[in-house]
Amino acid sequence: MKNYLHPGESIDVVTSAGGYTSGNFYVQGLIAGVALNTSLETEYNVLKTCGVFELPKTTGQAWTLGQQLYWDPSTSKFTTTPGELTSYGAAAAAAASADTVGEVKIGGGVPVAFGPIGQQAAVADLTENAGALGGTSDGNLPSLTPTAVTTAALTATNPAAPTAYSAHASGSTPVTSNAATDLDTTAAALATLVGEVATYETAISALVADVAAQKAEQDKLVTDLAAAVAAIREVAAKTNAALAKLRLAGVIEDA
Repeated sequence: MKNYLHPGESIDVVTSAGGYTSGNFYVQGLIAGVALNTSLETEYNVLKTCGVFELPKTTGQAWTLGQQLYWDPSTSKFTTTPGELTSYGAAAAAAASADTVGEVKIGGGVPVAFGPIGQQAAVADLTENAGALGGTSDGNLPSLTPTAVTTAALTATNPAAPTAYSAHASGSTPVTSNAATDLDTTAAALATLVGEVATYETAISALVADVAAQKAEQDKLVTDLAAAVAAIREVAAKTNAALAKLRLAGVIEDA
C-alpha cells in the first residue's frame, strides 16, 4: 500500500504552552498521549498514543479492569466520572479507591468517547425572577404579576317612581267654592314631584360615577395585560436565545 506512512503509535507534536514533562499525559485536539521527552513551549516532542501507562488517578474511585476512563484537564488526572469530559482510555488493571495512580490503556482499540450530552451546561437554568415585570439577565424569567383587577360594584339604587299626578276635580261640577284649597293641594303635589325628581337625579349621578370607576378599572386591566404580553414576549426572546446557544454548542439540532 503506497500511502501507508507508519503505525501512528508515536506522533510528533509542537509543545503547547507550559511545556511538557516526560511521562505525563497531554491532549492536542483529538490527539492524546504520553510525552516521550521533557520539552519547553514551541519545542518538538513525541506523544506516545498507544500503550499501557501508569498515570495519575482521581482518589475516591475504585477502578475495574476495562472500565472507561475520562481525562480531567482541571486536575490532570483520569476519572471514572464522565461529566463533560472526554474519554481517552480504559483501566488496564483494577485500582483501589485510595490509589493515586492507575494503569491506563490508551489508543489501540480504546474509543474516544465524550461525556453525556445531558451534562452540558452551556445555558444557565431558567428561573423565575420574582418581583416586578421584566428580567434583567440571561437565565431569568420575568414574573407575570399584573395587579389584580377588582371591578367596582354598581351601588347606586334606582329611586322610587315619582307619585303619579292627577288633576284635582270635584266630579263633573267645575271647581268654584273650594278653588283656593284646590290650588294649595296642586302646589303641594308639584313640590313633592320636584323633590322626587331631584332624588332621581342624585341617584343617576351616583350611577354615572360608578360606571366611570368601572371603566377606570377596565383601563387598568388593559394596561396590566399589555405588560403581561410584553413579559411573555421577553420570555420567548430569551428562550430563542437559549435555544440558539444550545444549537451553537451542538447540544441540540434544528427540527
